[in-house]
Amino acid sequence: MVRLTRPTSRHVVIPERELVVVRNGHDFGGVEDWVGIIPSRGRCNSLRREVRDRKKSEAFIEGRNMPGRKPRSAENIANQYDDDAMVPSEVENVIPWDEARKRLAEGGSFWWATTRPDGRPHVRPVLAVLVDDVLYSTTNRTARKARNLATNPRFAITVSTDDIDFILEGTSAPVTEDSMLERVADAYREKYDWPVTAREGAFHAPFGAPTAGPPPYQPYALTPDVIYGLGTNERYALHSTRWRFSTSPGSK
Repeated sequence: MVRLTRPTSRHVVIPERELVVVRNGHDFGGVEDWVGIIPSRGRCNSLRREVRDRKKSEAFIEGRNMPGRKPRSAENIANQYDDDAMVPSEVENVIPWDEARKRLAEGGSFWWATTRPDGRPHVRPVLAVLVDDVLYSTTNRTARKARNLATNPRFAITVSTDDIDFILEGTSAPVTEDSMLERVADAYREKYDWPVTAREGAFHAPFGAPTAGPPPYQPYALTPDVIYGLGTNERYALHSTRWRFSTSPGSK
């Protein structure tokens, strides 16, 4: 065990394979690959949120919430102004989840947003598959996305379908369990005809996207707290819906 200290009450204790941060008697353990002196109470709060988000994602990946994750609530969020007047909508007049799920599964090109350590946004186009109502995507382990997710697992990902635009916000976690890797690989092969194989906790393939770099590619589960479905035509515009999956104070 290594202890990093300065002439202050703040210090960092690093056990084997896991970091435990102690500041004024508070334990914020569970975040790997983090080193440094805690600079402020705000950083402590930020680290506590990172621990909570990561543990929540890891619990999901272990299967405690599978199969078939369903929204706990659905609310109409249409707020349309037309012909110099607001168009009324009813809260319960929502897009059916089964219909939304089908469109998400069929989505082609997604845009995956993460956050750099300095707070700047980062977004890239990706391919993604839906398995057990959870979206999965991949990134090279050395890519900026992977480095961002190592320090902040929060994400947003969007996709535009024929009649509905979707925005998902939640917490990501790497997938390493063999059976889940195989299921996600099967989904990629079927949807995109990508001849991917799962081994050593990652994906390998004879080719990747032009900017993806070489394998291994790390799959991530993108577990949503909230999903927005915004209708883009007369059929769905006034049915635009917000689905909530868990308590998410930051999602409004």
